[in-house]
Parts: sequence; C-alpha cells; structure tokens
Amino acid sequence: MRMQYAPAALLLSAAISLPAAAQSNPSSQPPALSCKTTVITIAGQSNVNVGPTSINHSDTVVGSLENLSTFSISGFKWSKGKGTVYNYPGAASTSLGGINDSGTAVGTYTNSNGQNFGFLLTAGGTTSVIQYPGSYDTYADGINNSGAVVGSYQNFAAGPTVGFRYENGTYTVLRYPGAQDTYPTAINDLGAVVGYWYDGTTERGFYEYQGKYTDLNWPHSTFMQPFGINRHNAVVGTYRANANAEGAGFLFRNGAWTRYMYPKSTYTQLNGINVVGGMVGSAITSDKGGILSGPGFLLQCK
Repeated sequence: MRMQYAPAALLLSAAISLPAAAQSNPSSQPPALSCKTTVITIAGQSNVNVGPTSINHSDTVVGSLENLSTFSISGFKWSKGKGTVYNYPGAASTSLGGINDSGTAVGTYTNSNGQNFGFLLTAGGTTSVIQYPGSYDTYADGINNSGAVVGSYQNFAAGPTVGFRYENGTYTVLRYPGAQDTYPTAINDLGAVVGYWYDGTTERGFYEYQGKYTDLNWPHSTFMQPFGINRHNAVVGTYRANANAEGAGFLFRNGAWTRYMYPKSTYTQLNGINVVGGMVGSAITSDKGGILSGPGFLLQCK
C-alpha cells in the first residue's frame, strides 16, 4: 500500500492534541493561502510524471520521474529552475524521498531482483546504503537536519510493513498501535514523525513524538496520508472526505486545516514543506488511455 507520490479554502478546527513540546496554538487560525505556483520540469525529460517529494530551506527539491513510455523511475534534484536526473549506480529504479538543509538526501533504489534498499546521498554525491537489519525491503523516505532518517521495512517480500527511525547507527521501530502496516514519511528537527498506517481497509494519518502516537486526520475523512512536516509542526499530505471523493492536498498548521486542489486537477497531493512554508506536490490533470498524468509543482506561499 505504499504511495509516494486550488484555491485554498475550507478551514476547520483541529481534532488532535500534539505533545506539549511540539504543540502549535490550536486557537490560531491561519490566513488563506496566497501562493505563487511553479511547475517543476527537468530539461531533456519529456512524457514523464514529475513527483516532487521534499523541499529544503533553499527551495532545493527532490523527487521521482516516471517515464510514461517505459514506466522506468529515476530520482531528480531541482533548484532555481534547473533539474538533474539521479540514478543509483546499477539500480533498476531510483526514487528520492527527502532532503535536509545541508543538501543530504535519502531515497530508495531497486535492484535487478526487485529488492529495495534505502540510501543516503550527500550533496557531494557520496552514497551509503540504509537497510534495516534482517529485512528484505527497506525504504528511506525522510531526513532531518540532525541526519535522523525515517522509513519502513519488510522482513519478507510483500510482508507486513513496519516503520523505523535510523539515527547515529541505531534503528528504532515505529509501529502505530494495532496497525497492519506503518509508513513513517517525514521527521522534523524536533524529532516529531508523521506518516500513515493501514488497518486492512484504508490508510489513516499519525503524528509520533517521543514514543507517543496521535491520530492526525482531516475531520470525518475516510483516507489520509501525511507526507511532510517542518520544524514548526506544519504538516502536508493528501486526504479523501469520503470513499467517492477526489483526493485533495491539505495543510495542517496552527490547529487548522486548509484544503488545496491544483487547478483543473482530479487528484492533488502535497508531499513536502520547508521551514518558511514552501510546499511541493503533484497532481493528476489528464487521463490518456488509462495513463494518469499531471504536473509536479512548487508552492511559495505567504
């Protein structure tokens, strides 16, 4: 069930309680978003879906490119209008999931046997593998400025998925209580983690801080996937109001929810947010013979 892939409106009261050390003011209502939208493109790459996943304080973006002809997947890094493609050496596919302010990124590559491994990629191009001990598949999705990494692993191919935090050479299991699968997606500089869990039917959001798990779900929604969190505990992701609703992006900030739909899209997902509120995401705006496509974008909001 892994997924790592509008005029602002509809502010609702929050229904969650964050740990005191990381709590935002629930009585504060954020203003409506006023955003400049930039479509992210990579020179020389056509007929691709661009899926930005993370953004750092200097608006450097990482993510994945899916070729819609061959369906091959590569990572990319983009900054100030210029992007470069990244493929892990010898990998069958590569995706980049998170980037911190020093430019160190994390991602996942797949080998020729279909096995997945997480990795670190420094700004200088040095790589190191991240593999949860004894696991078959390991996915690395988020990194903070202290170098703490979050992701998930499976002990068997297609087996139950468990989350982890990796810091200073030590792995810590992250598992939402009672979940069939747990998918941590991002970690901020306070050490707070967001992600989603699967109950056998649908995905629901969570916030974890110092071992305490809190539900993080748009009120009355039936599907929720948080993907990004910044040091101010602003969270972004996607949700569905009901089983038949279009997927929409969301921003949870200062105790309030903001819904965001990319113009003329049937599905919008917000994947990452930086310290000043810059956000990245992707959208579906067309269906060409069953191939869903749309832009990856950067939102710079006031």
